[in-house]
Amino acid sequence: MLMAVGDKKKQLFRDTLQAWIGMLDGIKVTGRVGIGIDPGATGAIGILVEAPALVGVVDIPTYTHTVHRTRFARVKVKTKDGSVRRKRVKKSGPVNTTVFDLDKIAILFQVLRPLRKHAVVYLEHPPSTLGPGKAAAELKLREAWAMWPLFLRGTGWSFQEPRAFMWKKVCGLTGKKKKNSRDLVNEKWPDLGLTMAKDHDKAEALLLAELAMERNQACLVSR
Repeated sequence: MLMAVGDKKKQLFRDTLQAWIGMLDGIKVTGRVGIGIDPGATGAIGILVEAPALVGVVDIPTYTHTVHRTRFARVKVKTKDGSVRRKRVKKSGPVNTTVFDLDKIAILFQVLRPLRKHAVVYLEHPPSTLGPGKAAAELKLREAWAMWPLFLRGTGWSFQEPRAFMWKKVCGLTGKKKKNSRDLVNEKWPDLGLTMAKDHDKAEALLLAELAMERNQACLVSR
């Protein structure tokens, strides 16, 4: 059984939930379950069920809203002698920002509850740094990750937090490009068709889910 979710988030989210509800209604899980979460601002959630065989991947639900923000930017200005230099200027105005849709995330995990006692969630832990000059990106990534441990713990999911360099080493992706993650997933599940550059989050979520399922002993442990 195969499930895939496209990128038309608002239009497809309701249909996706209905499809997953139908597939999980009355399901009798007899094997391991792995769930992988790539928690970036444009992250994804991957699901693998060993028996009955089930594969799913979905973008983390988000929405965009507009905020008024003041920021500084460097612009090129021409001096009197004709040379060009950069000047730091203050800019104010509306800015679009993307945030997690917490209500839809909660609904999604309610739908997945039939899998919970058999599942282990692998939540990718963010790196300590993204490199020089990327402080804003680091802050956004940590904000995206920070809600997940509390949410998973509070809703009763068993989870671990592997770092990217650790799980990518296991998958043979150390030092590789994001395209390699998509290629690996397309070899394993070609019908998902994760061929676009923006699909790398979905690919990595599925690889995390696969690793979680392979190392999951939850189905053998009474809870």
